[in-house]
Amino acid sequence: MNCDFSESPGWMTQCAIPQRATLQAMRRSVLCVLMAALLAAPAACNKGGRPAEPERKPNENAGATEQPPEPRGSLLPDPRNRVPASGEVRQAALIYTVGSRRMLGHFVYHDVPGTAPILLLLHDQYGIDGWLRQRADAYARLGYHVLCPDLSELLNETLDQPLLDNVIAAIAEAETRLGRVSTGRLAAIGWGSGGSQALALARHFDLEALIICYAPLISTPAALERVREPVLGIFGRLDTIVKEESVEEFRSVMQQMGGTFSGNIWSDEGHDFMRRPNDPTNVQEADLEIIRWLDTYVEP
Repeated sequence: MNCDFSESPGWMTQCAIPQRATLQAMRRSVLCVLMAALLAAPAACNKGGRPAEPERKPNENAGATEQPPEPRGSLLPDPRNRVPASGEVRQAALIYTVGSRRMLGHFVYHDVPGTAPILLLLHDQYGIDGWLRQRADAYARLGYHVLCPDLSELLNETLDQPLLDNVIAAIAEAETRLGRVSTGRLAAIGWGSGGSQALALARHFDLEALIICYAPLISTPAALERVREPVLGIFGRLDTIVKEESVEEFRSVMQQMGGTFSGNIWSDEGHDFMRRPNDPTNVQEADLEIIRWLDTYVEP
C-alpha cells in the first residue's frame, strides 16, 4: 500500500485508493466530480434550508440523551434527479426485536429492492437524529438501502455479542421489509462510538467496505486479524480523544496484517468535526472521500 505523508490542503495523510478500469467506474467518477461541485456550492450548506425535524427517542425505554449541537457543516446534497433505477426512495421507522426489547431504527430503501447492498450507518452519542437521517436519505439516492440500527443502549458496551445481536435483528427486519432473501452484501459507516462499533462488526461480518469517522481505535493484531475490509478513516489532528499517533499505529498494524487502510487527517479539525467543523469545507471534503470509497469498493 503506497501512502503519501506529505502536507496538502485539507488533510495531512491520504493513502492511494485503487481505481476500477470499467466504463461504469468512469461514469461514477464523473458523478463524484458533479457531487463535489454540489458540495462546494453555497446552497449545499445547512443555513436555513430545511426546517429542523423533531427529534425521536431511539426506543421507548431509552433514557434522556444529550441534545446534539446545531450542525454548522455542509450536509450531503439532496440530488433529487438521482433517484435509483431500482425505484422511488422511501423512509420509514424500523421496529425490530432484540430478546424482549423492541428497538426503533430508521430505514431508507427503494421500491424495487433488487440486489443493492445494505449500508449500515452507526450513530454517535446523539443517536438517530435529523443529521443522521438526512445522510441516510442522501446515501440511499446513491443506490444503497440504508439502515440505521438503534444502538443507544450500547454506547458503553465493550462486548461484541450484544452489538451483533442488535445489528443482526435489524438487518433481518430490513430484509423482510424489502421482501427478499438476504444478499449478504453489507457496508458500514460509523461516527464516534459508532465507528468503534463498525470496526467490531468487521471482525464478524464480511463487509464490502468500512468507514470509521473519529472513533477510538483498537490496534492489536488479535483485534484486526479478521478485518479484511478496505477501511477508510476520517480524523482531525486537533482531536483530543483520538490522537494522531493512534491513527498511525492502526495504519501500521493494518499494513502488517495485509489490510487496506486510508487514513485522512484534517490538520485544522478536532473530534466530532463532521457535526461541528472549524471549516465547513472540511466536511464537504470528508463527505466526498466517503462517497469515493463507497464507489470504489461497493457496487449498488
